[in-house]
Amino acid sequence: MSENPNKFVHTFAALADLGQEVAHTSNFQEMIRTSLHLLLGSLAIMRGGVARYSRFGHELNFLAMRGLGEDFPLSLSVTRDDEKEWQANGLEPFDLDDGLNCLTPFLLRYKTIFEAKKIELVVPLIVRDELVGLILLGEKANGQPFTSRRRSPCRAM
Repeated sequence: MSENPNKFVHTFAALADLGQEVAHTSNFQEMIRTSLHLLLGSLAIMRGGVARYSRFGHELNFLAMRGLGEDFPLSLSVTRDDEKEWQANGLEPFDLDDGLNCLTPFLLRYKTIFEAKKIELVVPLIVRDELVGLILLGEKANGQPFTSRRRSPCRAM
């Protein structure tokens, strides 16, 4: 895998263009699902999901999932403190293997579920300092953990 983050940005842009070509552009759900599959495939990740944040319901509603199973919750509650924490950290992925001292209250609430589904990274989607969603990334196909170098492309998303 290349170490140049600019190559990943261009790769993801090309994948986004491809996703628009193969998905019906009038169907937002299908575009998100196609983008998730392209993202997971390009990073050789076994499972993941994309959720949209609802400020009114204070919850993350999953738009697309792959490999998480039918028992995975379709929505996760979010507190105002969770939202502030993500906004403060920007696009920095949260690694579930960093130890309990580094986990946010949100990750502690859902740690059992994420561990059972082998979710390793939680990437908040922040646009103009507002939480708009979340990406969950599971184990890599080769079984290797996400190193700090491997997290760099996740921030480029």
